[in-house]
Amino acid sequence: MMVRSLTSVLFLLIGLPLTSFVCRKENIPPEQVFQAKVAVLGICGNITLSLLDGALDPSRYRMDWKDPNTGLTHPNAFRLENPCSVGFPAGIKVGDVFRFQVTEPTDVDRNCMQCMAYYPTPDVGASIRYLGPAN
Repeated sequence: MMVRSLTSVLFLLIGLPLTSFVCRKENIPPEQVFQAKVAVLGICGNITLSLLDGALDPSRYRMDWKDPNTGLTHPNAFRLENPCSVGFPAGIKVGDVFRFQVTEPTDVDRNCMQCMAYYPTPDVGASIRYLGPAN
């Protein structure tokens, strides 16, 4: 009987706290989830995205933005303002479609060290959080 009680106590002390680390899916309201495509992966975090789905504030993107280096026009284009904290997976490439949420800039974003090389981006942008590939 003593062994059984000791086992129960050990379970409560060890097992119960472990259940608090179970992954929980965030419940983000659908109107706050957008979909975009990587349009340009410029050098040093100069990234241009094209909005594909969602009612993003129109002041945050250009209906048609022409890349002066390639001459290609990208619809609903905006600059990624937080390349240091967006959370893109390694290996993301031009054409990848993903879901995101608009965020406020953080200290990480404001103090983000990037090289001084430049690639043109739209004159408007947004800080975002990567939520995963589009379904």
